[in-house]
Parts: sequence; structure tokens; C-alpha cells
Amino acid sequence: MATLSSRQWLAITGSVVLFTSLFFINRKAPAVATEPQPPSGGHVAKTEDFSHVLDEAKAQVPADKQAAVTRLEKSLTSASADQQGQILKSIITIYDSAGAQLPATYYIEKLAALQKSADLWYRAGDSYYRASDLASQDARPTLIQKASECYTNSLKIDSTNLDTKVGVAKCL
Repeated sequence: MATLSSRQWLAITGSVVLFTSLFFINRKAPAVATEPQPPSGGHVAKTEDFSHVLDEAKAQVPADKQAAVTRLEKSLTSASADQQGQILKSIITIYDSAGAQLPATYYIEKLAALQKSADLWYRAGDSYYRASDLASQDARPTLIQKASECYTNSLKIDSTNLDTKVGVAKCL
């Protein structure tokens, strides 16, 4: 068997020390258990209240259109069920024409509850989900939660709708 020279022993020892130190340097120190750690995975972020998110979106609507919506909202309380449906459709049209997707979706959700329509619930859920892509990181979990609620309400009415089932899965 061949003998190793002192230079070779020095190179082997240096390599072992180098690899050992790289192994330990790459390790993280254990976390101090003073604060509970947030759960990993899922939609973990600071969340905003939905009413706050909705108010911010309504604030982006021009004053004249917001005034028209306010008038319609006041007439909504004293209207019959059929008239409420027409008023809600008018509000949705005003917000859509202003490019305010989130307030329009909120009123689509109200219309879906009034008419007990699986298609409207699906439309509201889909709009909330699409709005979550454009929203701030704080508002995203709130909008995804609203989308999930709308999809679930749609499934309660029509459990065979595959698009709604896909929507529920996207929210998970």
C-alpha cells in the first residue's frame, strides 16, 4: 500500500475540516419559542376587513356615480322584491360602467341571495377571485374567502356545476 506524504495528509485534513465547517455553517439556529409561529402553507397574511376593502374600492368611483348609487340604495329598503332586483341590477350596471369590479361584485352577491340563483352566486365568486389577483396582499385572503363563500352558496343550489367545484378548489 502506498504511503501518503505530509502534503497529502495536510490536503485531506484541510478538506475534511472545510466540508465539516460548511455543513455546520449552513445550519440555522433553533428558533426561540417566545412567539407562536404562523402555520405554513395556505393563504397566510395580514388580512383586511371586507367592509374596509369595499369602502376603499367605492372611494375610487367618481362622485356623480356614487351619488346615483346612494339614491338607489335609499330606495332599495322600501322596494318590493321584484323592484329590489331591478334596483340591484341598476347599481351593478353603474359600478361596472365605472370600472369598479369589487362594488359591482358585492351587489351581484346581494342579487344572488335575493334571487337564489346558482349562476349569480358563481358569477360573484368568480369576480371576487379575479379581484383577489389585483388586490393588495392584505386584501387577497379576504377576497378569496368571499369567493369561497359564494362558490359554496352556488353549490348548495346546484351541486352538479363543475365550474363551481373548480372555483372552490382554486380558493383552497
